[in-house]
Amino acid sequence: MNSNKKPIGILSNTLQTSYQRQIVEGILNEARLLNHPILCFSGGSIGIREHRARNRVYDLASMEAVSKLLVLPGVLLKHSAKEISIFARHFKTLPTVYIGIDVPDASKVMIDNYKGFKDLIHHVISVHNRKKLVFIKGFENNYDSDSRYQAYIDELIDSNLKLDPRLIIKDGQFALENGRRAVACLIDQRGLKPAIDFDAIVAANDVMAIGAMESLLSRNIKVPQDVAVIGFDDYELGRYMDSPLSTVRQPLKNMGKIALRHLISEEPKSKEILLEAKPIIRMSCGCDHRNEPQKNIAMVSKEEQQKSQGFEKREELQKLLYQDIPWSMGSDGQYSQINSLLDDFQKLMKNPQDLDFIKHFNHYILEWIDNNSDVLPWHHFLDKLNQWLLEQSLVLGQISPVQHILNECHQSITRKIERNNTEEQEILSMYLQELSRVETRLKITLNQNELIEIIAENMAVLSIDTYHVLFLDDPHHVSQDFRLVLSVIKGIQQEVIIGKTRFADFEDFYSSLEYIGSQSQHLLVPVTHSHSVFGYIIYEHSGHSLGFYAYESIADHIGSALMGCHLYKRSQSINTILNHTQKELEKEIKVANNIQKAMLPTELIHREFDLEARMETALSIGGDYYDYIPKNSKDWFIIGDVSGHGIHAGLIMMMVQTLIHHCLNQSPDIFPKELINQINPVITKNIKRLGEPRYMTLMILSHSGNGKFTAAGMHLPLLIYRESTKSVEIIDNKGMWMGILDDISHLTQSIEFTLGPGDCLLLYTDGITEAMYQSSPRVMFGQSNLIKAFQDKGHKTAKEIVNHLFREINDYIKDDDVTLFAIKRRHSLNTPGSVP
Repeated sequence: MNSNKKPIGILSNTLQTSYQRQIVEGILNEARLLNHPILCFSGGSIGIREHRARNRVYDLASMEAVSKLLVLPGVLLKHSAKEISIFARHFKTLPTVYIGIDVPDASKVMIDNYKGFKDLIHHVISVHNRKKLVFIKGFENNYDSDSRYQAYIDELIDSNLKLDPRLIIKDGQFALENGRRAVACLIDQRGLKPAIDFDAIVAANDVMAIGAMESLLSRNIKVPQDVAVIGFDDYELGRYMDSPLSTVRQPLKNMGKIALRHLISEEPKSKEILLEAKPIIRMSCGCDHRNEPQKNIAMVSKEEQQKSQGFEKREELQKLLYQDIPWSMGSDGQYSQINSLLDDFQKLMKNPQDLDFIKHFNHYILEWIDNNSDVLPWHHFLDKLNQWLLEQSLVLGQISPVQHILNECHQSITRKIERNNTEEQEILSMYLQELSRVETRLKITLNQNELIEIIAENMAVLSIDTYHVLFLDDPHHVSQDFRLVLSVIKGIQQEVIIGKTRFADFEDFYSSLEYIGSQSQHLLVPVTHSHSVFGYIIYEHSGHSLGFYAYESIADHIGSALMGCHLYKRSQSINTILNHTQKELEKEIKVANNIQKAMLPTELIHREFDLEARMETALSIGGDYYDYIPKNSKDWFIIGDVSGHGIHAGLIMMMVQTLIHHCLNQSPDIFPKELINQINPVITKNIKRLGEPRYMTLMILSHSGNGKFTAAGMHLPLLIYRESTKSVEIIDNKGMWMGILDDISHLTQSIEFTLGPGDCLLLYTDGITEAMYQSSPRVMFGQSNLIKAFQDKGHKTAKEIVNHLFREINDYIKDDDVTLFAIKRRHSLNTPGSVP
C-alpha cells in the first residue's frame, strides 16, 4: 500500500438498499474530499440466522486492517441495550462512531426521529382532523422503531386522543409485506371499518406505509379520502405513488458525511450528534397544494388593478418566498434565480405574451432536478405567485392568462420529473438486465476454473474494473490462509498462480495492494451460501452508483455456484470410487447421505401449524425432497421427487434445494409459479450436463397467513382433511415435470386454497402409493387406501397421522423413497396474546 494512512472501516449490513446506500455514499464522497481511504465490510444483520455466515466478515475489521470504524444502523436491527453494549466492546480498541444506533456511552450520530415524526402526526390530526390513527411498528428493541412509536403515543396524549390497542400493529420488520398484512389484520381479523374505526395509518417507515397503501387501494379504499397514510424515511418509491407519500426525510448522505468528520476530528468528541429530520408534506395525508379552494375575490376599481399590476409589494413577496418555502439548497445562486424569476413575472403580468418567465423557469427547474430529488419548493413557489395574483385581485372575476401560464409551469415540473425518472429507470433496467445475464452464467457452471473465467469475462460490463477474488480451502473454517484466485486492476487481469498466491490473513493481502492511495475506496463482500463461507471479493468503488446493485448479488451467485461445484465435485468423487471398491463407495455414500439429511429442515416449528415430516429412502441416497422455509412474512412448503434414486437423484435434489433457498433469499416475495419457472431452466441444463436422463416432480406452496396457500408445480394431488366434514378433499395440479423442457411457464398454473382450523394438508411422494403388498395378492397400496387411512386419522396430530400412514405400509415392499409431510392448522395460535 503506497499510503501510510490506514483505511477507515465501515460496517454495513447491505449495500443494496437505498437507505444504507445513501449513508455509505455520503461517507465515500466526504472521504474522497478529505483524502481518507475507506474499507467497507458488508456482512448482514447480526442476530438474523440467515446472515450468520456473512457476519463473519466483521471479524476482519480489526485494528490491523483499519484505523477507525463507522457502524451503520442495519448491522444491529433488534437488540437490547445490553446486547448492543456487548457488540460495542468487541470493537473497543478502535475509535468508533455509530450511525443511527443508540450505543450507551459511545460516540454516535443520530436522527431526531421523535420531533420530526411527532410534527407530522400532529399535522395529520390538527390539519386533517384525523382522530383514529393506526400505528404499524417496526422491530422491537430498535431505536428508530421505538422513538417513532413514542412520538405517536405522546402526540395522541397532547391532542387529547384515546390510545386504542386495536389500532396498534406490532411485530413489523420494516418490510412491504408488513404493511399489507397490517391492513389485512385490521380489516379481516379485527373487523375494523376504514374511515369509521380508523381514518389514518402511521407507519414506522415508508416501505410499510407503501405496503399499507397498496393493500388499501386493492380493496377500493381511497387514500387519503378514506384513510390518510404517512411514513418515515422519504423512500424514493413513495414520491411516485398515485397519492405521493407524506413522510419525514432523514438527511442520510449528510448523516454519513457528519459521522466521518466526527470520527476523524482531533478535537474532543461529543458523545452524540443529533440531526433534524424534516416532515415532507405530500398528498397521502390529505394535502394537495394545487387543488385547494380559491378564495372569492372582490371586484376592485381599474385604478386599484393598475396599482397592483405595478408590483409595488415585490419586497414583501420576495421575503415571503425566502422564508416560507423550504428551499433545500438555500444558496446565493438560488436566491438569484428567485429574483430573476420575479423580474420575469413582473414583465409577464404586464404582457402575458412575454416568454422569459417560462423560458427561465424551465431552465432553472432542469438544473434543480439534476441536483435534487424533491421539487416541492418549486410547486410552492408557483402557488405563492398564484396566490399573489388572487390577493391582488388581478383576476377580476375571470381567469387570468397568467394563471394559465403558472398551471403550465406546474405541469412542466411533472413532465420533467417523469422524463428524468424514466431515463434513470431505463439505465437501471439495462444494468439489471446485464447483471441478470451474468448471474445466469454463474449459476449454471459446475467447474471452479470455468467460474473464475466467467467472472473475469463479465465484470467489466457491470462497470466493475478493479476487484480481487479470494477463496478459502474449507468453507466451514474461516480462520485460515486466503487463496487469491483472480485479481483485476483497471480492467487488466493480474498474474495469479492458482493455489500458490496465498496470504496469512486479510490485512496481509490488503497491505500488498500497491495501487492503493489516500482516496481508495474498497468494499469487502463475503462469498457465502447457507452457513458456509467460501471466500471474499474486494471491490474498488469507482463512484459509479450502479455498482451497489451488483457487489453483493455477484458474490451471492458465486457462492451458489461454488456450492454447486462442491456438490458436483463430490458426485464425481463418488463415481470414481464406484470404479474401484465397494467399501470406499459406502463411505462416500454415507457422507453424501449426511449432506442430504443436513439440507433437510431440522426444525418443524410453527405457531399456526402442527408440522410433521418423515422420509425413508430406498437406498442410502434418495431422490425425494421436502422442505419448510420461513422467509419474511411467508412460509414455504416444498415436496418433490426425482425419478429414480441413488447418487444422481440425490445430487439433483440438492441442486433444487440450493436454487430454491438462493432464489428466496434474493426475492422473498416471489410467487410459487415464478419460482418454478425461474429454477426449471437451470435444473434442465444441469441434468443434461450430468448425462443422466432424469426429471423431477415438484410442488411449491407458500403460506401468506390465516391458512391461505398459493401453490404451483407438477406433483401428486394434494390431500386435505376437512375437519368440518370429516372427509378428504383432493386437489389436482397441472403443470410439467422439471428437467425436460427449458421453458414450462406456459404450462405452469397457480392453485389457491385455505386450511381452516383443524384441517390438515398431506404432501406425499409416490413411494407410498406404489408400495407393493409382499404377500398374495400382489397389489399396490394405492391412493384409495392412502385416502382412507388419512381420513381415519385426520383428526389426530400431524405426528400421529404420519406415524399411522407409515404403519399402514409395514407389510408392503417399498422400492422407492417414501416421504410424508403433514401440515395441520391449529385451532388456536401457540403464542397467546400476539397479533398474527
